Amino acid sequence: MTNPFIEYIEDVEKHPDEYSKEIAAQVKLQREMLKIYDFIEEKGSACVEWIEEYCFLTEGENAGDPVVLTLWEKWVIYSIFCFYGNLDVEEFDEKGKPTGIVNKYVRIVNDVLILIASGNGKTNFLAFIILYIMYHKKVLPSPKIYIGSNAYKQSRICFDVVKNIIKRNPALEIEATIRNTIGEIEVEETNAKLLAMSSSGDNYEGIIPALMVIDEIHAM
Repeated sequence: MTNPFIEYIEDVEKHPDEYSKEIAAQVKLQREMLKIYDFIEEKGSACVEWIEEYCFLTEGENAGDPVVLTLWEKWVIYSIFCFYGNLDVEEFDEKGKPTGIVNKYVRIVNDVLILIASGNGKTNFLAFIILYIMYHKKVLPSPKIYIGSNAYKQSRICFDVVKNIIKRNPALEIEATIRNTIGEIEVEETNAKLLAMSSSGDNYEGIIPALMVIDEIHAM
């Protein structure tokens, strides 16, 4: 089976005029990362396979069809989940108080900025990744996930996509508790929680999210 990560970066290297300078620079960086860190392909393929098995389109003429990820989407997923190495990591207790620095073998990529032109499925793509982390036990333990933006209405757009995908698949819906009025979803099996919020909303000081998704960050 072809590795979509390698397939994408090789295409960028062969056809540089078809890609932005930013993409080319990222690919060059990733070539160096492949020399430094372990690349565990199974971490990326597990995410891709889960999304394409459990997620369905919720809008448009293809609503109800299973998701088929594009090559660039697979590249992003592999970029996030496949690089591993030893890092000094700060640990916290149950109350969020730092307990010290520990050297651990961990996933390397933790901060991701995705710039996609409007109308290219950015919100759906974010929803797929959120769902994978919520339902897959081995990705993050008891993940608390927050969707933020400059306005609660914008955060709700991504939240509603997640909710609608869950409602499309009985296997996902049976495990989820959806509290639509407050913008919250829980998955008991993995102890996962998703919450929509805004930059001007309640005070969320002290929270330690496993994943923080910021939609329309340029507007904040």
